[in-house]
Amino acid sequence: MIANRDHRGLINVEGKFMARLRPTRKVVLWGLAGIVGISIVGNATGGADEPPEVAGTLSAAQTGLPSTSAAPLAAGAPLTGAQPAAGAAAAAPNTGAASTAAVRVTSVTDGDTFDIASGETVRVLGIDSCEAGTDAGPEATSDARAVLAGAQVTLRAEPGVDRDRYGRLLRYVDVPGTGDFGEHMVTRKHTGVYQGRNDAAQEYVTRLRSLDQDGRTCDQPKPAPAPAVADVDARRDAPPAASSRDDDDSSGGGSAYYPNCKAAKAAGAAPLYRGEPGYRSKMDGDDDGVACE
Repeated sequence: MIANRDHRGLINVEGKFMARLRPTRKVVLWGLAGIVGISIVGNATGGADEPPEVAGTLSAAQTGLPSTSAAPLAAGAPLTGAQPAAGAAAAAPNTGAASTAAVRVTSVTDGDTFDIASGETVRVLGIDSCEAGTDAGPEATSDARAVLAGAQVTLRAEPGVDRDRYGRLLRYVDVPGTGDFGEHMVTRKHTGVYQGRNDAAQEYVTRLRSLDQDGRTCDQPKPAPAPAVADVDARRDAPPAASSRDDDDSSGGGSAYYPNCKAAKAAGAAPLYRGEPGYRSKMDGDDDGVACE
């Protein structure tokens, strides 16, 4: 009995406590509902000011890294120079002639000039061959063709030197099996070291001079003109020299005397012209001024 009475007492106490707790629980529940409502409204309104983000990613401000996304182009807006077309590679600027280049020789102009497959004309640095119009010019051209014609050669540029005033490439030339073309040619009489402003390196010019022992000779000395031959007609028409004798058989003067043409021819004096020693009118059968013809 005592136990039952105690149990009923506990139930009554618990009931009174829960009755007091109900108003508090209602306040708590209404408070939670208000918080949830405010949150929902905030997401629906306040989020409109933020740019849409991909789920699971961080913004540039959150990471501290620069943004890699580009602003979209307006419809129909042209691409600018800062936005190259897809697949197009930026061309590197041409900063000067390459130091070496393998080329094919298509024709030889003379001993120090030739054309290559690209259409360019090359003038060999450091040397000067005789021009085609000189005596030694054809030989210089022939020697150059024997080495260069149709050959695959290597052109080497001198730093800071590219073309001459005629637009020709100024280059050193290496030929397979021959070596340096300038050194090959300068040992010949038709080619020498270029005189004046030489665009080749000083060390190269010094080496060429050591190989060029006798310089170049383009024209052979001209022979002295032959003595003028007296005009036969002028000699024939010359007036007869005065004779020391009055007869027609007088000689043309001097000590020469030939009894007949046979003697004159044997002496190597024929023919005899009027006025010359040994001439006599009797030996001039047709009286044309020439005896022993």
